[in-house]
Order: sequence, then structure tokens, then C-alpha cells
Amino acid sequence: MNFLMLMNILFIIIGIIIVLVFIFIRRLYKSLVLKNRWSNARLGEIKATSFLKKNGFKIIKEQYNTKIIILLNDIPTEVQIRPDFLVTKNGRLCIVDVKTGEKAIDPLNSMTRRQLLEYSLIPGIDDVYLLDILGGRIIKMSYSLPDKSIQYFAMRDLWLYFFVFICVFIFSLFIFVVLRGVGGFM
Repeated sequence: MNFLMLMNILFIIIGIIIVLVFIFIRRLYKSLVLKNRWSNARLGEIKATSFLKKNGFKIIKEQYNTKIIILLNDIPTEVQIRPDFLVTKNGRLCIVDVKTGEKAIDPLNSMTRRQLLEYSLIPGIDDVYLLDILGGRIIKMSYSLPDKSIQYFAMRDLWLYFFVFICVFIFSLFIFVVLRGVGGFM
């Protein structure tokens, strides 16, 4: 083997080692970020306990495991969900979900909205709250779903208005043609 061939093999081996080190560092970084995120979330839940008690909530259960039924192609399917807190306040059974991330604390964040909507489907739950523990605020989330029958009638009314408009237009056109032909009205 000549010197050039040995150098090429050495560069290939060094390249493979660099790629493997990069992959290891990347996985380690992701692991640390995830661990930090989970520890922040857990710390937020610990702070939430005292916050909820101070604000008149009685904690029944933390990390409440329950199930809801969703229909997949009209087939009932059980799905497990796990809100942070099952609480009572003023005699009402409530769910409180604690958020600590920058985006998750926004009640308009799509993931947060969907998660809390899912919690509102739990049978027997009166209210659902979003607790921004870092900001020290609690937000009651309520959902008003549109009534499809109202949308149907609104659409039917739209067609009715369109039909009346067309009839008036045709009638006006007819009158215009008749009057023009009868006496040279215009």
C-alpha cells in the first residue's frame, strides 16, 4: 500500500468518527433538553398545588387518569387522557391543566386549546382551567360549538335571498322590455 491510500483510509476513518461523535452529542443535547422540559413541568405542577389551594380549589387527584370515547368511522373507541389536576371549586368538578412553556401558556395556542377541549368532554366535568404557573394566572376555558342546524337554515336563507333577487331581476327585465316595446318608453 502506498502512502496516498493510507491517508485516504485515515481520512475516511476520521470522518466516520466525527459523524459518530456529532450524533452522540446531538442525542445527548436532546436528552438534556427533554429532561429539563420535564423537570420544569414537574416543578410547575408542584408550585400549582399551593397556588390552587390559595385560590380556593380543593385538589381531589393529581395526574388524573381517565378515558373518553371517540368515534372512529362510527366505531366507539376508548382513549386514555391524563389531566394534571382534578379539583373542586364552589361545588363544581373541574380539571386544571398546568402549563409552563412559552407557547403552551397561551390559551389561543392550538395544541393547548385542543387538549383543554378534550378535557371538557370528560363526563361530569363542569369547568376546565388553564393554569399559567409562571405568570401566576388561571384562565377558565369554555367552548361554544356552533349549532349545525342554525348554519343549515342560514344557508337556506341565503339561497332564498338569491332566488328572490333573480326573480326581481327577471321581472324588472321583463317590465323594461314590455314598456320599451309598447310605446317607445325610453
